[in-house]
Amino acid sequence: METMINTYKDFWVRYVDFQGLSSRPQYWYVVLINFILGLIIAFLPETNSSIYGIATFIPGIALTVKRLHDTDRS
Repeated sequence: METMINTYKDFWVRYVDFQGLSSRPQYWYVVLINFILGLIIAFLPETNSSIYGIATFIPGIALTVKRLHDTDRS
């Protein structure tokens, strides 16, 4: 069983890897963590959550592509 933290670390290690597969838990753990971190960053004073959004944009696309590969879609 994958843990949320290990899955999130793997997300950043393989952030531009569009090959391979991502299981349902891998995808949703990363989405959940990114959502929570985005909310936290948005409510912190003197921060700009758009920087975090930009930083996670390409890795998020790569994760979505890998999830589509796992479900036999292109």
